[in-house]
Parts: sequence; C-alpha cells; structure tokens
Amino acid sequence: FPFLSLLKGYSIRNDFPADIIAGLTVGIMHIPQGMAYGQLSTLPPVYGLYVSFFPVLVYFFFGSSKHVSVGTFAVVSLMVGSVVDKGLASKGLNSIDDELLRTQLGFAMAVTFAVGAIQLLMGMVRLGFVTVYLSDPLISGFTTGAACHVFTSQIKHIFGVAVNRYNGPFKLIYSYRDFFKNIPTTNFAALIGSAICILVLVLVKELINNNPRIKPKLKMPVPIELIVVIIGTLVSEFSRLNEVYDVNIVGDVPVG
Repeated sequence: FPFLSLLKGYSIRNDFPADIIAGLTVGIMHIPQGMAYGQLSTLPPVYGLYVSFFPVLVYFFFGSSKHVSVGTFAVVSLMVGSVVDKGLASKGLNSIDDELLRTQLGFAMAVTFAVGAIQLLMGMVRLGFVTVYLSDPLISGFTTGAACHVFTSQIKHIFGVAVNRYNGPFKLIYSYRDFFKNIPTTNFAALIGSAICILVLVLVKELINNNPRIKPKLKMPVPIELIVVIIGTLVSEFSRLNEVYDVNIVGDVPVG
C-alpha cells in the first residue's frame, strides 16, 4: 500500500490537525455535490453520496498520487445519465417504480464497470503517454463544451419548467427549444430560491473564501454549500414549498 511510505515521516502533532480540517472541508462540500451529481446521472441522490465516499476510500489504500482527485464529477455524471436514458428508451421504460430503479442501476453499474476495465487495461499497457499529445485548445474546447451541457441540464430546474431529455446530435438545440417553449410556465418560487442560493454561494466564495485578506485568517473555508443546503431544507420543510408552490424536492434520502 503506497500510503504506508507516507506514514514514516508523519507527525501526529503537526500533520493530523491539518488533515482533519482538510477532510472535514472536502467531506462537507461533497454532501450537496454528491446528491446533485446523483440526480445529474438520473439516479436517486443517495447514489451520488455512495460514489463520493467509496472511490476516495479505495484510492486511499491503492493510490500513489496526492494530486489526483477521485470521486464524483459533473461531466462523468452527465455522460452516465445519457447512457442510462438511452438504455431506458430502448426498453420502453418511463414509469417511476422499483423496476425502473433496478434497470437504471443496472445500466449505470454496467457502464461504470466497463469504463473501469478499459482504464485498467490502458494502464497496464501504459497508454497514459497519450495525454501528452492533447493540446490546450482541445482540452479547453472539451471543458467549455462539457460546461455548456451541464448548464443546460440544470437550467430547467432553476426555472422549474419541464424539459425532455434528448440524446444524439442537436440535443442541446432541442433542449433549449423546449425550455423557451415552456418558459411561460416558470415556477417563480423555484426561480427566486435558485437565484438567492446562487447569489449567496458566489458572494461567500468571492468575498470570504477567496479573499486574500480574509482567507489567511480562516482555519478552514466557510462551508457555505452545506449551510445553503441546511437552510434550504428548513425553508422547504416549514414553508411547504412542494405542497404550496409545487417546487420539486429531493424527497427522502434512504439510509445506506
């Protein structure tokens, strides 16, 4: 296990407190992010939490690089969701029941296993050198395109409108066609809540967590993501947003 070599020079007094703070910070951020990535892949939010926990745990024992980030990722979640949607469409399933959930999990597990096997094979034959030939414009284009897809998948939730999920070429065009067609049905409660959350997240990140004058004084970044989730949950519960204003909510998250 590679981590055993790091323990030789590990100082409980100097290193352990910083590691605890770092772990709590990342863990707190992964709670809302994990649930969001679960929904992005068309699976229940709890599966996003599973994926946020187990890959990191496995990488702790087998990973050799402290700079590699392992876990949920928006683009991968969106791509898995696309595969799941295609599989469901081929089987003609569209109702919400146990059979649908089992089928969704089956497709997600199959594509995850296949990708892992392919990556393992590529690692065994040392194909990592291929990344050296990927140009900056290529990476920038991929990142920008992925950001557009992620934004498109979430804008319907911000406005609270119904937009069908499409696959294949021109799916972004079809998605925005449905969005602008249904924009008169905007749920203003969802829109106002989304705008407030985005504004709070951006302000705290830019004015506090990334402020060069305030950041050095903080022992850990302000966990604004978790704070927003907690406050939003309380507001949703006591104001009955789902019942009174027809705002979609995550619902019960089962115990794993």
